[in-house]
Amino acid sequence: MRAKTNHIVIYTIEASTIKKIVVVDLFFGTGIYYAAKIISASVMIGMISSIAGTEGVKRFQKRKNRERTLVK
Repeated sequence: MRAKTNHIVIYTIEASTIKKIVVVDLFFGTGIYYAAKIISASVMIGMISSIAGTEGVKRFQKRKNRERTLVK
């Protein structure tokens, strides 16, 4: 019979990564929400646009970072 070994996994997150997430989610999300809400006069369309817009910005940032690392 083998003895159990417990593994502990620790993840580190840089402060700049947290700041980027907060800026994208709060500022872009809120801005896109209000812009879509004013244009369409619908809260539901504003919420969907906010979610889609912030996800689009995140994917664009990932793609931009990936291209930057490939060029180096």
